[in-house]
Amino acid sequence: MDATPIVTSFLEGRGPGGRPLYLLLRRSPGCEMGGLWSGISGALEGGEAPLSRARAEILEEVGLDGGQARLGLSAAPVLVESPEYAGRRWMLFPFLFEHAGGRVRLNRENAESRWVAREDLAGYRTVPRLAEVLDALLGERRRRRRGASRAAPRG
Repeated sequence: MDATPIVTSFLEGRGPGGRPLYLLLRRSPGCEMGGLWSGISGALEGGEAPLSRARAEILEEVGLDGGQARLGLSAAPVLVESPEYAGRRWMLFPFLFEHAGGRVRLNRENAESRWVAREDLAGYRTVPRLAEVLDALLGERRRRRRGASRAAPRG
């Protein structure tokens, strides 16, 4: 069975004291996975590049352009299967964007948005494996930072 290619992007902002917060969107009733919380996501079509689709979804779903949502990093694709959706598989291409300003304006696909700390994500009913996808991005950022600190010249 083939996996549907999907981009899932997280927008990272800062809360009180600089605490990292991540934008969650609650899918509108009537949309696929309605009522569940997710990142900013959309299906890849044709030969579309994942980063191009991620940027397009951010503009469509929350109204932020490239100057307001800057790419931080991506991580390796994650295969998602879930018992709640038997016979369905998704290949998620995860991205982390920095919220650089601008007001979030939801389109009709999403009913609500919230800025949430990573440790609070378990309190939300989310699309399958959302926390795992965010953790993959945060783990990739930690690996890159450790690699950069090792490569930095000592003085």
